[in-house]
Amino acid sequence: GDGTILDAGCGEGYLSRDLERTVSKITGIDASSKMLEIAKNKANKNSESSFSVQDLREELPFSDGSFGAVLANMVLMDFEPIDGAISEFRRILSPHGVFVFSLPHPLFSAGKLKKSFSEAAAREAPHYEIREYITKPRSIKTICGLTKPTAFYHRPLEFYFNLTRKNGFLISELKEPVLRKDAEVKKGSFFKLCRSVPPFVIVKAKRV
Repeated sequence: GDGTILDAGCGEGYLSRDLERTVSKITGIDASSKMLEIAKNKANKNSESSFSVQDLREELPFSDGSFGAVLANMVLMDFEPIDGAISEFRRILSPHGVFVFSLPHPLFSAGKLKKSFSEAAAREAPHYEIREYITKPRSIKTICGLTKPTAFYHRPLEFYFNLTRKNGFLISELKEPVLRKDAEVKKGSFFKLCRSVPPFVIVKAKRV
């Protein structure tokens, strides 16, 4: 199992295709059959990867310890509850396997993008107005590329830390990437703000 990776919530498979440069076989699962059709059509030639429909809220159809790594890229904020999924990820991981997940940074989902009159006049980056970070509200958002609005669940970082620990994981790395200072962005745009405020968080946890 150590050489195999599960791409949980793989969507149209872009991460799986990228990982195939260094890993021979990726298993991608997603709740959307339409997304999986795109993933299969875009798969690299001679690919050994496989894609199948699977709801992450249900028991996963894999044997214990069958994967060396589980990746959940920008997916855990899309459904509720996630406790069962985290427990299943540990079950299918080999001893000392790793679980890596990424999310929109909770700082952003806890507030709203604002731009004051002075910021607009000076064409400066907007700011974020944070409200009720600790609560876990559900919201409906329209995601670029999707025709229908989708549910989004804000959860503080503490929630993810406690949930992974409860399910037998030890967090070994946490990264909050920002845009490079020399990245070209439109003056006064949201992306300028992302040079100093991380839009995403990436967590690596080890099975213990």
